Amino acid sequence: MKNIAIAIETAPRKGIMDTWFPAWASRRNPGKEGDDLEDTAALYPEFGQLCAVSLIDVDSGETANYVAKDVEEERQILEGLLDYLDQPGVTLIGHALKSFILPWMAKRYLAVLSYIPPALDVAGMKPWEVPHKDTMELMKFGGNSMSLRASCLMLGLDDPNESIDGTLISGLFRIGATDRIGEYCLKRSIATAQVYKRIVRALA
Repeated sequence: MKNIAIAIETAPRKGIMDTWFPAWASRRNPGKEGDDLEDTAALYPEFGQLCAVSLIDVDSGETANYVAKDVEEERQILEGLLDYLDQPGVTLIGHALKSFILPWMAKRYLAVLSYIPPALDVAGMKPWEVPHKDTMELMKFGGNSMSLRASCLMLGLDDPNESIDGTLISGLFRIGATDRIGEYCLKRSIATAQVYKRIVRALA
């Protein structure tokens, strides 16, 4: 795989509510409590964990799908992804890649493996120097950003959120429904690849 569309799903790390996180999160999210407050941990790599990562080779269609129910299985995901992220010349393609996927994954690699794969080593780079493709950025065309779901609707592609959406991920993770999370994540990586290919064809 050289041109890889990637999607990730994140969830609160188990035990995070037993730390100082609830006090911090309460100040940032007044009115939220219980599971709703815990769910906000999924937004931050210091409080959350990867619970699914899906890859698709944009050229061949080959896919790889990983799910994790806890931090130990997250470690296995991160180790398995090194087969792709340690490759020289790999290009990652993702929706909100630069603002979310790359920093989230790099920080989890640092926390769990004390290692940053070459494909994620973009610290200090200017946005135009990052050697990857962000479909959310590409879909702006100088205007407002669009969600992946909205991009698919506009382009007549299958709805990646047909069965579930991102707001349900933490709840599914809490009850151990990682298979459903994995299926959703895979749909998002496929949708990302399709959007990217449409853009490339249009600009050819």
